[in-house]
Amino acid sequence: MRTIVGVLLAAGRSRRFGADKLLRMAHGGLSMAEIAAAKLLAVCDRALAVVGPQSSGELGERLRAAGLDLIVARDAERGMGASLA
Repeated sequence: MRTIVGVLLAAGRSRRFGADKLLRMAHGGLSMAEIAAAKLLAVCDRALAVVGPQSSGELGERLRAAGLDLIVARDAERGMGASLA
């Protein structure tokens, strides 16, 4: 049997949004990161979150607590391709 691993790309800086949109609280008291993590884990056996070096604080803690393994994309500022690599 294969294991399905989901990937949450969370290394962006949300420049146009003006603040980290993944930390934005939604109805129900959960952050957007926690909601995304729950939805991903609902359909995958395991999930990874790719975060930027600046996201190791609260965002990283919330994603870990939600059950995701973190990978830090050191070159995240180079764009989504660098985060995927």
